[in-house]
Amino acid sequence: MRNVLFVVFVCVVVIDISVRIVEKVNEGAPTPPSTPALAPAPKIDPERQKLKELLAEFRKRHDEEFGPRPRSWPWQEVTARANEFAALVHRALPYAERGNGDAQFALHNVFRYCRDALREQDAAQLRRVPEVAARELHERCDRLAREYPDLDGETERWLLRSIDSKFPRALAFAASEEVAAMSRKPPGKQERERRLAKAREKLMYALTTNDPAVTSIAADLLPALYADDPRAEQAAWVWRLAACEQGLECGPNTPFVLDDCRRRNQCLDGESQQDYIRRVSGDPPALMARARALSIALRKGEIDDRVLDETVAASKVPVARTVEKRAPTRLLQ
Repeated sequence: MRNVLFVVFVCVVVIDISVRIVEKVNEGAPTPPSTPALAPAPKIDPERQKLKELLAEFRKRHDEEFGPRPRSWPWQEVTARANEFAALVHRALPYAERGNGDAQFALHNVFRYCRDALREQDAAQLRRVPEVAARELHERCDRLAREYPDLDGETERWLLRSIDSKFPRALAFAASEEVAAMSRKPPGKQERERRLAKAREKLMYALTTNDPAVTSIAADLLPALYADDPRAEQAAWVWRLAACEQGLECGPNTPFVLDDCRRRNQCLDGESQQDYIRRVSGDPPALMARARALSIALRKGEIDDRVLDETVAASKVPVARTVEKRAPTRLLQ
């Protein structure tokens, strides 16, 4: 009996000591809350919220009236900013291989740029290239040319892939290339009509995608698509203005303004594409109204052969005139 009492006593002591040890360990520890604390809800600025709602409503009404904004093409934008094309190709290639038309056409543009820039450039020709331009060319293309010696083959391969993907800029570019090829080597009448019809088909599909870059290409092609119609040149002004209305970058020093003003010897510093067209076209109010209507049709995808024909039919035959030049007038550098 005495032994049993001793064992009970030992057990009680052990339990008591264990409890005291646990209490000592936990002494000073924070007591966990019964429910997890919730972060305070962020305060909503009523003025800021109201502005966001007004902006959303404005965008909705704008899109209903003028059509949705053009879709952006990320790989085209990346290409325009790239300084070293081999690195760009490494980034874009996985997307292009999986069928991304934007990436495919970006690869085409990169290979085409380096192919054309490096083709038949002997030492004498390179010496005539400005130092800054030559340095930029080599920074962009030298590594790419080493890794892909067949620049011509890569250029054609990625153009065909992007056309198969029905990428709009690829289709419009192919149409312009077809027209340019016929101007270099004119085919017979029937063959010309057949090839023009195919080029027009590509262009019309591309125009339904709401891309202002395609609209600008259409302006370039109108004189060829309506070769026997003297109104085509005037209609091309409408398409160029429509591209600006649609969202194309049309500020001063755009390639079209620089090229066209030099051709006409009518350059002024600081002119946007819209300002230049208003000055040299001869019919600015009518052109602007038609361009706005055309840009809405393009944004909403309401474009077809009939609309294209009407832009030419509604134009006037250009009249030779003298443009008054404002001082100071000089060629843009």
